[in-house]
Amino acid sequence: MSKEDKLVYRARLQKAYHIPDYRDAKAELLSIKDDLEASNQLKAMKSLEEGMEDTLTIQRLAIAKEFGQSLRTTNCIENLNSTLGRLTRNVCSWNNSAQVHRWMALTLMYAEPTLQTIPNHQHLLKLRKALMKVRARLPNPKIPFSPQRVPWTYLQAQQ
Repeated sequence: MSKEDKLVYRARLQKAYHIPDYRDAKAELLSIKDDLEASNQLKAMKSLEEGMEDTLTIQRLAIAKEFGQSLRTTNCIENLNSTLGRLTRNVCSWNNSAQVHRWMALTLMYAEPTLQTIPNHQHLLKLRKALMKVRARLPNPKIPFSPQRVPWTYLQAQQ
């Protein structure tokens, strides 16, 4: 693919991902996929097709307006992972999973003051409700999840 074509497709992808409605965003991505297929860019087409549903999660949860800017990329998680790696790089051995959990918890507590607040964090309860709706539709979730174990009292107090 030429550099010019890459720029054109990149702009179209960015435009599609900024569409807040799931159906409209998916339709735009499918149009891009068809264009890639027509121009014989099969590798790019398959890549887009493979990750399409995952990349539309924000739109599917109907939280694009509140969290589109901050959760569209994985930067916040990558930043946290980098911080965890930097703070635990001198640990030579982990004896068991309980020790790993303790180290991670302490490291997260130590790193917390340096972390930035997600823009529109006051809408996190809406994100939680959207995730719980999805969770309720799962037939047999692999990972057990109990909302009672999560300290949501802060979020509920904000509402």
